[in-house]
Amino acid sequence: MSGPTGRFAALSDRLRAQRSLSLSKGERPAARRIVHRYLSKASVRWRPRHTEGMPWMYIVKCADGTYYAGSTAFSDVVARVREHNHLDEKAAKYTRKQRPVRLVYAEEFERVDEAYHREKQVQGWSRRKKEALMAERGEDLPALSRSRQRPARRTLRQAQRPAPRPAIPEPVEG
Repeated sequence: MSGPTGRFAALSDRLRAQRSLSLSKGERPAARRIVHRYLSKASVRWRPRHTEGMPWMYIVKCADGTYYAGSTAFSDVVARVREHNHLDEKAAKYTRKQRPVRLVYAEEFERVDEAYHREKQVQGWSRRKKEALMAERGEDLPALSRSRQRPARRTLRQAQRPAPRPAIPEPVEG
């Protein structure tokens, strides 16, 4: 078994460097964002699934162009994507029907519950907002919120009310 080559060598070096950063006592690191693009099948074969390490929230692009957000408690997110592609018993029901999937974005967290919360948050986002996250355009995220784009819904009572009549101007004497 050999180690990573090319793009993944730089990625693993960057991950090792981030993990080796010393923090002052009580300080927690922010989520680390790693963007993966264009993974080939050969690049994921050598990677075993490790149980130690940090949990991840990830986004994969499915064969039909849709995005699937998931999280894993294991340290190797690339191995988890391989499971989505090759192992029916470990793949999500949605990704089993949309193979092959390709990892396009991942965030590493300190705790599993943080990764799970982020997964649920991202699952509720629109496609455009997920794409802005993947492109690391954080300043665009608030503007892409669904609540800001959707007009206010009218309640049934408001819909049943007749529209107000325009005021008729009073004649001016003069």
